[in-house]
Amino acid sequence: IVINLTQVGTGNAVISEAKKSITITIAKCASDLAGTYSLSVTRLDTGAVYNFPNEVITQLALGVYETSTTGPYDDLTDDGAPRNGFIFKDVCQSIVIDEQNLGDFYSNLVYGNPDETNEVTLSTDTGLVEKITMNYTITFAAGPRNYRAVYTKL
Repeated sequence: IVINLTQVGTGNAVISEAKKSITITIAKCASDLAGTYSLSVTRLDTGAVYNFPNEVITQLALGVYETSTTGPYDDLTDDGAPRNGFIFKDVCQSIVIDEQNLGDFYSNLVYGNPDETNEVTLSTDTGLVEKITMNYTITFAAGPRNYRAVYTKL
């Protein structure tokens, strides 16, 4: 559903240009991605692989999740960041990673790669999550680094 705001009902109100159009998604499918995974992250330009055998994905709200790591980083909170992971959304097994600051702290940006497929693989027998694949970028002064993260449900 797309709501386009065109006028206000009171004299002192204004419509922000950035918020003139609001999109609401109504999903008729469950999102159940929270749990523990074996994670393999590949930095695509170098082929370096980072393994996290007990990656936890936590549900923050309906269809909104937080990972435990971002790229090779599982220690951002040691330097004062409020989290190590990033936030993503799932609507009917379609993953979206909105732009956000690394660890919700650093100026480096983390965002999903729209040209790459982010997907949830479900078991054909049980319908439960087997694997999640996410592609994202972390920006750095020297240039962006692209990662592919494959989460396998434990």
